[in-house]
Amino acid sequence: MIEMCKKGEIDVIVTKSIHRFARNTLDAVKYVRMLRAMNINVIFEQEGLQGINPNDEQFITIHASMAQNYSQTLSENVKWGYKRCFARGEVYFGGKMLGYRKGKNGEVEIVPDEAETVRLIFKRYLDGYTIRGIAKELESRGRLTAKGNKKWDHVAIDKILTNEKYMGDALSQKTFTTDLLNKKQIKNTGQLPQYYVKNNHEAIISKEIFKRVQFERTRRKSLMPVTGKTKTNSGQYAPKYALTGLMLCGECGYPYRR
Repeated sequence: MIEMCKKGEIDVIVTKSIHRFARNTLDAVKYVRMLRAMNINVIFEQEGLQGINPNDEQFITIHASMAQNYSQTLSENVKWGYKRCFARGEVYFGGKMLGYRKGKNGEVEIVPDEAETVRLIFKRYLDGYTIRGIAKELESRGRLTAKGNKKWDHVAIDKILTNEKYMGDALSQKTFTTDLLNKKQIKNTGQLPQYYVKNNHEAIISKEIFKRVQFERTRRKSLMPVTGKTKTNSGQYAPKYALTGLMLCGECGYPYRR
């Protein structure tokens, strides 16, 4: 919308209230001033204020501050509610997840066609395929991602291979939002408690296959040991030849090549 304003495609913006206009005081004031400089009015219906009027800016700031405090309180209440649900063993399936959907009664159910894609990913990984190789096969078969895209990337496939929900279990609170303003989500590495629920729903992959895949992921990552030249394990799995990564030099630790 701001880009459309800069192009002169919008003359007036009408919004129900200030807290619908911006998530914090700073953004509210910044954009009101920017739009005023372009001679574009912002009408806040609930507060009865107009951004084009410089005398209303002080009141806009006050209301924006109140809206920010309300949003922060609401956010904390929602977080508290989720924590209570997690502690009771309730599992939340956020967003679209390949292979599952919410049924008519609210319970999680398997999507047969998507589940076949998930099983194929796990099978091919244990067959020795790289993630790049799996992506190529999925695209050649016309298999779609969870969002309905034909193009697969390694991140999406790796997330599927490491998601315990596919074996029927569920780990809650893997990530969390740092604060209300930036909405940035980070990985939970001990900052907040996590809750693990076994046999929560119908599995697509058996626990045995899932554990074998995790073992294989660890094995591939440890192909090249730490040496004097490398500070971390930096091996790269290559399935083309049977002895790739298996024969290492006793002096430097690097693998032999053909």
